[in-house]
Amino acid sequence: MNNKLVALMLALVFVLVVGYAQIFHKNEPVISSENTQIKQTDRKFSGESFLSVTENSLNLYFRKGGENEYIHYLLENKKKSLDKNETASNYDIWNIISVSHVKATKYGGFRNINQIVSDGEWFFAAREEKANDFIGGHHHGDDHFKDVEITIDGKDVDMTQKGEYKDFTELKLSYTSEVSRDNTVFNSGEPVIERKNEVLITGDLVTSNQKVEFLDDIQLQYLYLTMLPILRNNGGSQITSSVNFHGKTYDVSKSGFKHADLQFKPGDEILISGDTYRAKVNVKIQQEQYTTKLLASNSEAYNKLYFSVINENTDFAKGDIINATSNFMIEF
Repeated sequence: MNNKLVALMLALVFVLVVGYAQIFHKNEPVISSENTQIKQTDRKFSGESFLSVTENSLNLYFRKGGENEYIHYLLENKKKSLDKNETASNYDIWNIISVSHVKATKYGGFRNINQIVSDGEWFFAAREEKANDFIGGHHHGDDHFKDVEITIDGKDVDMTQKGEYKDFTELKLSYTSEVSRDNTVFNSGEPVIERKNEVLITGDLVTSNQKVEFLDDIQLQYLYLTMLPILRNNGGSQITSSVNFHGKTYDVSKSGFKHADLQFKPGDEILISGDTYRAKVNVKIQQEQYTTKLLASNSEAYNKLYFSVINENTDFAKGDIINATSNFMIEF
């Protein structure tokens, strides 16, 4: 067999093999690392809202700002049994633990950009005359939720099962809480305050509609029904640096700043902001005899905003009621 014939036969075999592949395999994709990466990209979360339920915690995301940017709320169930040697004990509550700016990744998760709000009480803290500490929440203790309901768009979220939910409008946390006296001083253990609260989270807006009823006579030095533990700095980033109220700007960029005496009226709004992040807060107390006074923390930890319901030691009688509506808008 001469060389020309051999070459001709090899060429014919090549054509047949290629033709067969084109006929029978033309719709099958080529598997490569590049295509695998594309498949992972297609799994990227791109909905408007997402909720992940795990044991004793909720991770809530709403689309916000630029491409694949979200606001992330972490809610947790905090529990600790009574320890009379510790002021922060004797509690079983749900609370907002943090608020962060995150970005959805091509691998289906979220990457943290910046934490904006740190762990701290939002909706209740009180201090009784002669007590060692405040009461309320997991930072001060002596607070138990009698019942808790969490819903998305009116449908119950099963907190006993891990699960994921997406593309909803709002999450509501509803609860009744019983608050007792400082356990390190008073021995009764009986609740002295009952709180009913509905916390509605819709995108970048958090609204609290709270009713506080006194179950016994008590004198309080301090009573806060609205607080925002917003950060001043985080990892070198200036989260907030100024407070604006009634057209005046106050510098809160560094710890130790001098406090301003700011008196609130119904409908007033305060703005605390930095270069990228800002929060607006307004508070309305239904009962006109209670005033709202603003204090911004000048500690190293944060620029936490406190809205006081009372300005001095105040006696509350059994049956007294306070209704407070608080709105928090966190923007970037």
